Amino acid sequence: DAAQTSTDYSLEVLNPPEDAKCVDEWRSFFSQFGHVTAVTVVLDNEDLTRALIARRTAVYYLKLRLPPGYLLGEMDGSGSSEETEVLAAASDAASPLQWWEKAMGYYNGPSLCKQIVKQTDIIREACDRKYGACEVFVTFENQASQIAALEALSVSRIAVWKNDGSALGERQKDLLFREKHVLRVIEPPEPSSVRWLDLDEGFLKCNRQMLHTSLITLAILILGCILIVRIRRTHGAAAAAFLITTLNTFVPYIIWYLTDYYESHRSEGFKQSSRFAKITLCLWVNTTIITSLVTPFTETLSGNEDGIIRSLYAIYIFEILKGPVTQLMDPFGMFYRHYLAPRCPDQWRMNLNFQGTYYEISERYTDMVNVLFITFYYAQIFPAGFFLASLAMTVHYFTDKFCLLRVWYQAPAIGTNISNEARNFIIVTLMVYAIMTAYNYSSFPADNVCRSTTNVSSDYIGNHTLVNGEGDSVNVSISNDDVNHFFCDQNFLSYSPITFPPIPANQPPGQEWMNDSQADIAYLFGWISVIVFILGCLNLFYRVVVKFLWSAFCKPHQTKQRFSKLKFSDVYEIHGYVPQIPLYGFPFPLLICDTSDIDAELIGWKDPRNSHKFHNVIFDVPSLTQNKMDKLFSVVKCWPMDKDV
Repeated sequence: DAAQTSTDYSLEVLNPPEDAKCVDEWRSFFSQFGHVTAVTVVLDNEDLTRALIARRTAVYYLKLRLPPGYLLGEMDGSGSSEETEVLAAASDAASPLQWWEKAMGYYNGPSLCKQIVKQTDIIREACDRKYGACEVFVTFENQASQIAALEALSVSRIAVWKNDGSALGERQKDLLFREKHVLRVIEPPEPSSVRWLDLDEGFLKCNRQMLHTSLITLAILILGCILIVRIRRTHGAAAAAFLITTLNTFVPYIIWYLTDYYESHRSEGFKQSSRFAKITLCLWVNTTIITSLVTPFTETLSGNEDGIIRSLYAIYIFEILKGPVTQLMDPFGMFYRHYLAPRCPDQWRMNLNFQGTYYEISERYTDMVNVLFITFYYAQIFPAGFFLASLAMTVHYFTDKFCLLRVWYQAPAIGTNISNEARNFIIVTLMVYAIMTAYNYSSFPADNVCRSTTNVSSDYIGNHTLVNGEGDSVNVSISNDDVNHFFCDQNFLSYSPITFPPIPANQPPGQEWMNDSQADIAYLFGWISVIVFILGCLNLFYRVVVKFLWSAFCKPHQTKQRFSKLKFSDVYEIHGYVPQIPLYGFPFPLLICDTSDIDAELIGWKDPRNSHKFHNVIFDVPSLTQNKMDKLFSVVKCWPMDKDV
């Protein structure tokens, strides 16, 4: 790697015993591989932590509604009469909602106070429960120690499920935790990518959530298809293209809501991958596939308003303009910076309006893959799409670059999950490219008219005036040398069953329309599409199925060919695995663990005005003692190299 990061020195234990909450015990176990710099034990206290975050959030927004100089009294979360009086006074002093706040669903002062009381009751109840360890993060001082630990402890999923110690080999006694537990260890994501509140969710629950959100996405997709078909038939191709771009703009926000609030993921990378797959599928169907299906086959090469060519031009134009219009204008950011910020009563509230616009990396990937898909799908009949696609991607590149540096909020490091998922979709895109090129070339000239060998009857010779399907008069002149033509279905995709590959031999008997040169090229394209399809399926089968089965039955980890000799403590601005929750609108993340035994630099940020304790929600628990803290919250502890004994 070009730069060393936390993941290069760390490992993650996915199945710790529930009662293994002592960081010193984990340090002792992993010290056999080298010096352990830090250990994080994560507890399954999601309900308690979410209530604390919700309460802190309500208090934060209540302070934003209070007049300048107003001092909010002490609120220790005990629910005492003094705290009730403080909330009542704050509720009366809070400013009323403005019109735009009502439109965006903001809470007023009384509602925020009720939310604080509600979350306080939940916190008191949650403090009476017992919580066990759900995951453990171990950081070594040297990368060689991490590699040695992964090599020694990595076993198949089946071995972990059976707790089969023999899979660890000759060092079984040393490698079994507490001499009886087979640990499942992996290389973790970056600290900023870990979704700390989702680590306690089980495999079955996560997959059930994914199934539900996938079904909702499918319903949205079907509804979008119905709207596109109806608009195209009633208002034409340009209106349908505008609707397609509108759906492509707003459907990602719906999927964002589903994946953020109804799915649990271990890391931001997995969440973004799920979001990318759903959004890309919707864009592919809305932009490309449904347009192809609703357009009459004989309009494939037509230049009419209802033809595919016109639709493609409109779609590319909207794709080219969408980035500059929606991203560079940044209407919400402009509203916060230029309307709200100058009207803030003090400096700290004004600063909150300059945090940048939140963005999703999954949307950036979907834009790229969607443009590629539509270009390859219609490559044979619309080669100008390659030029327009390059123009669209160039516009997207410079627009995204500007927004990344000047407009957008800083996103977490998500790793390679979404790029690996994008490779799967690009493989499918290449398969579609080969297959649709073969079909489109074989279907040329896409008019469903075949030439016979017999001359026209003498009854038709002469000049005639005909009325076409659109009601227009057309003058036709027929001579003795003209031959008869008859209907023949040139659309291989309309055959039942669908004919594949689309080669000349699969033309209906007596309805052959290909000439010799077209037949030769169609034969070549047809069998190339078969080869590409088989290779693509094999590649996807290996990437999705074989790798999963390999990890289930075989040792998953592979040794890195090269590793850095640089120590963890010597890497500039490297961060530890400190549980914290970044919230949009907050200047700093909220800490959700005991950080009393770590170096403050491992947290990754520093508030120049307040200590880290100010941002730690665990101190919102009433009457918090060290013993109570150890039972309720995750804990992080570090042992710097120069302090090792």
